[in-house]
Amino acid sequence: MSSRAALRRTANDIRFRTLAVVAVGALLLLSAAAAVARERVYADRLAATRSLAEIEVDLILTAIEDGAQISGDWGALPYELLAGDGVLVASSTDLGPYEVDGRPLMPAPGDGPAQSLYRQWPVTFPERTPSELAGRSMVAVDGTIPASTVTAGGLSQEIKPSALYRVYVFVTPFSAEAAARQVDPYLLAGVPLIALLLSVAAGWIVHRSLKPVEAIRAQTAELTAANLHRRIPVPDSTDPIAALAVTINDTLARLEDAVTRQQNFTADAAHELRSPLTTLLATVQVAQAYPESADYPDLLDRIHRGARRLQILTEDLLLLARPDGIEPLRHQSVELRALIGPLLSGPASLEPGDPVRVTGDPNDLERAVRNLLENATWHARTRVVVSVAAEKNTARVTVDNDGPPVPAADQQRIFDRFVRLDAARSRDQGGFGLGLAIVREIAGRHRGDAHSVPCDQGARFVIDLPLQAAPAPSPGDGHA
Repeated sequence: MSSRAALRRTANDIRFRTLAVVAVGALLLLSAAAAVARERVYADRLAATRSLAEIEVDLILTAIEDGAQISGDWGALPYELLAGDGVLVASSTDLGPYEVDGRPLMPAPGDGPAQSLYRQWPVTFPERTPSELAGRSMVAVDGTIPASTVTAGGLSQEIKPSALYRVYVFVTPFSAEAAARQVDPYLLAGVPLIALLLSVAAGWIVHRSLKPVEAIRAQTAELTAANLHRRIPVPDSTDPIAALAVTINDTLARLEDAVTRQQNFTADAAHELRSPLTTLLATVQVAQAYPESADYPDLLDRIHRGARRLQILTEDLLLLARPDGIEPLRHQSVELRALIGPLLSGPASLEPGDPVRVTGDPNDLERAVRNLLENATWHARTRVVVSVAAEKNTARVTVDNDGPPVPAADQQRIFDRFVRLDAARSRDQGGFGLGLAIVREIAGRHRGDAHSVPCDQGARFVIDLPLQAAPAPSPGDGHA
């Protein structure tokens, strides 16, 4: 399978997974919302039924006070009217199957003062009787009225005046259940439909979001070493896709710069290698053509010098081409003044001062300082002065010489590879233009930097390195 087909399959997998997640999530959330909505409809209708039951209690009590005869069905809800010590006065026909031998279903009111209205009584109807109420649990609200307040000629003349009449009205769930059943079809049809619509919308959004990604992928797949100058169009937005395009363009810019520098480095290295190789080859060819007139000691000396130049150039190239992290630095404590002292010769001198320590590879640091000293000695007229100082968290090595100053335009360029200023362009005497580049490379690998500092007379080069951290005091240090 090609990479393009694999990426297309990955994009389709993303769409499918997104649709599946949205569909399942929407179904779960909407189902939960539908259940809550159905329960709310049921609860609201049940609350309305309870209010209706309270109204019916009031109506029955008012009728009793007015001396009306209560019997049979009365109102929309089942009721039971009791007097005295449990005498069943009247009830709805729905309750007949449960009032065995005239015994009421609900408790008797007894004697005493009338209680407050609308108390709730839980009741469960047994299943043994065939009825719509069989096996159902609900509550009944009640109300009481003293027998003494009943109008003469009312319900019963045998009830003691101190007794009570109590009416129970049952809050049936039938109306609430019917209301819930009415919304069920809408919920059953609406939940899957809305989930489907959300999935389609999510799929469209994902497809639209992945189109720029697909465009970026297609354009990136066409990039080669020959067209690294091309860039990915950045969408006119602030979303992560635009950030991705900007990141890819930044990466391409760095990659193009690295490839360009690598190509330039290869070309410059080949050019520098060609000169000593040409000299060696010409020397050998002349000796082969005129063996009888060849000065072999001088010939061997020139071959040795050419081979030595090739060795130095090769070592410098290998150091500059070494990737970071391939050969880890030897982290040792290095005292810079002790390291610099043995390297001084000729007009170079070290200014006195306190010891300054850094952590790093002593061989690399020695090479960096030696390159600076060789560069300064080569251009100096009469003196080279080296100073070492600690400034805050930085160890600074400064090399001054009284030679020609570095032009302002070349302050940074002089540390590039194969750069030789006009005064040092002679390959026979001025080197390969790698000495300062190696200094900056070594300083960078030690988390430092090397640079040229403008000055009124002569030239000044500086190496900045992180100062070695002071050791933490041990628990036993200090005085009691």
